[in-house]
Order: sequence, then C-alpha cells, then structure tokens
Amino acid sequence: MRKLLLFSIISFLIINVGCNKADYSQSSSGKLRILIKTYLDEQKKINTNNASFIDTLMQSAQWSGLTSGDINNMEFFVYLPVAYNNNATGFVIIIESRNNNVEEGYLLEIKDSSGKANTQQILAGFYGYKNLGFSGSMARFSFANTFMWEMGYKNGINIYDKRIKHSNYPPPSMRLNSEDASNITQWVTVWNPTTTYYLVTYYVDGSEDWEYLTGPCKSNCVVTQQIAKGARTTSVNCDGNLKEDEMKPIYNSKP
Repeated sequence: MRKLLLFSIISFLIINVGCNKADYSQSSSGKLRILIKTYLDEQKKINTNNASFIDTLMQSAQWSGLTSGDINNMEFFVYLPVAYNNNATGFVIIIESRNNNVEEGYLLEIKDSSGKANTQQILAGFYGYKNLGFSGSMARFSFANTFMWEMGYKNGINIYDKRIKHSNYPPPSMRLNSEDASNITQWVTVWNPTTTYYLVTYYVDGSEDWEYLTGPCKSNCVVTQQIAKGARTTSVNCDGNLKEDEMKPIYNSKP
C-alpha cells in the first residue's frame, strides 16, 4: 500500500511538472504568447529606455516563427523572431520549467554565412555546450539596445569573442602588418592618458584585435554598439562635450 501511494505521488509530480512545461512550450495554446508579452511589459516599466525599442521590435514580431527548446531539466528557452533587419534577429527568453518564471531575456542577432540560420538549433547548441552547426556570429543586446557580447563560429566551433573595452593606455596586444607599422611612432608621441574605447576581438589562439570606436575622452562616457536596420552603429553618451579633434582615431588596428 505504501509503495502504491509513493508511486502515485511521484507519478502525479512528474505529470504535473511536465504538463506545466508543455503548456508553455506550445505556442498554439496562447499561454506562451501571454507570458512573453507580460515579461516585456515589465521590462518597459523597469527601464523606460527599453520601452520605445521593445515597442518597435514587437510591431514586427513574427509569432508564427515562435520556437522553444530545452536547456536542461530545469530550464528551457523561447525564441521570438522579429523582422527588424536582414539578419536573424529576435527575443530570447529563458524560462524555469517547474514554475514558468522568466529568468532572463535579451535580444539576439545571428549572422549566418549561408543565410539559412536555424535559430533553434543554434540556441540548443549554445546552451547545451555543443556544436552550433553554423558559420557566422551571434551577438547579444539588452532591451535598451546596448551591446553585450558577440561570439564568432566556424563550422559550429567558437573562434572568437568580442567585447567593448576602454583603456587609459595603449592596448598591450595588437595585430600589426607592414602598413600599420608606420603609425607606431605617431601612436606613442601623441598619446594622452585619457580614456579610449575599442571593440576588442579575443581569438581562441590567444591573439587580440583592437578596433577603435571613439576617444580619447576627457569625460566619463558610455560607449556601446547598437543593433540597427543596416550596419551596426556606435553610440557615445558623455558627461561633457568632446572637441572634434578628441573624436579622431589615433590608431586603427587591422586583423
């Protein structure tokens, strides 16, 4: 009798948890759509800077392309594509399987060299630490349209990681070729200990590539890249006015 009771309780828990996840994993039920909209509305209230960008993206949301996949036994992801630019762009939302709480969300932009990105496969590989099955890049942005990171892949294997970095001194490691070498004297002689911002690519072989974004800045700046309908743009927000000569690049590294 005790074994039968224990079996019944375990069966009930498994079925109940499984049904909760299944209900939210099926876009046809409409529950997942409500969950996504509720979460995004909350994000607009948390930070008003998010509101206009989220509204713009939601106007082009492609609900028919809504997909989901398991991350592990505790979490699953949901991907909602948006027709914002020529890349595979959309919302990624991570949901706890047991109680359907949203853990985090962000905007993802995928560039696939073949032009046939399988977003569900790419995300399943990314969160499952497996081969992503594509060559290209995936970049994460906040709901306020600020750049967080970019990762590059070749045949599904990670080959680089990009981050925005600021430095008060010349970068310690650069890729140089014969054309760049002539600029070194100029770099050393005109350098001032102010802040300059770069998009830094860290390759798996240990090398780095520093791409100039803006500076030197004599005031505190927030520098980021933003997703756009065309090429990615660089946004600079400073606590003071920068002179025109302060915005000119001193050095541009090349891969």
